[in-house]
Amino acid sequence: MKRIIVLVLALTTLLCVAVPAFAAERSSGIIVDGKTERATSYEIIVDGKSTRAMAVAEEGTVMVPMKAVAKALGYKISYNASERAYHLENGKRACDIFLNSSVYAVYSVGCIGMAAPADLGSKPLLISGTVHVPVKLFQALLGNGDKAVKIEGECLYINTKSHDDDREPDVKPGQYTIRVDGKKLKEKGYMKEGTVMVPLKSVARALGYRVSYNSSAKRYQLKGKLNVCSVEFGSSIYTMHSTNAIGMSAPTDLGSEPMRLNKVTYVPAELFRMLLGNAEGAVTISDKRIDIEK
Repeated sequence: MKRIIVLVLALTTLLCVAVPAFAAERSSGIIVDGKTERATSYEIIVDGKSTRAMAVAEEGTVMVPMKAVAKALGYKISYNASERAYHLENGKRACDIFLNSSVYAVYSVGCIGMAAPADLGSKPLLISGTVHVPVKLFQALLGNGDKAVKIEGECLYINTKSHDDDREPDVKPGQYTIRVDGKKLKEKGYMKEGTVMVPLKSVARALGYRVSYNSSAKRYQLKGKLNVCSVEFGSSIYTMHSTNAIGMSAPTDLGSEPMRLNKVTYVPAELFRMLLGNAEGAVTISDKRIDIEK
């Protein structure tokens, strides 16, 4: 009888020790492309609301269920069986997802050409019967980089409201005077989080660009004799294409999205260096002055 009691107590002790150790690991058995594996998982929260979907860290890449996250972000999903490709679109941004490729293309709807595709480190994976894609894809779609996605504890947060083009940003006012081809502009240049910003319309028009605005897409278009550029609120990535060539140049992250200040839209001064062909002396920034030359 004593032996039975001792055995029961020993088993109880082992179970009490083993269960917490397993729970703390926060890992689960999943099926990846037909193989059972263990992986760390995170609950996905979109704009403060739980999606009841889980993200999985697979070989160093955080993967999220494509359909659940896309729908939570307001994207429509279609599938082309012959190309084995998904298409996501919300009226402003879109992307194409090929099941056999780790390269993803993200672009603005209505723009001519397509942004250069990016390799996100993993092709789509079938995890427990659901197509998963790298979470970096949604960072690219949202256009706000590291601010769009963050992991804290056991949750992965996706935030679409990191940017508001109507808010007053934290800037140092009146730091730079601006001259375009030697002519002084009325507006000043500003420093925003280390990026020098200039008034979009004034500089663009002084350089001979026509400026138009699509209010529904929150997007400006700058059209010159040699190139066209799209400027989209909520994105620090800028693209342009030649008026004489098909396609679009590789997108460039200029460090800051457009901002609104005193009812004027500002963009990074480096945008005009890019439009001017990155020519030496196209944009010169000193302590208190910005010179832009064609």
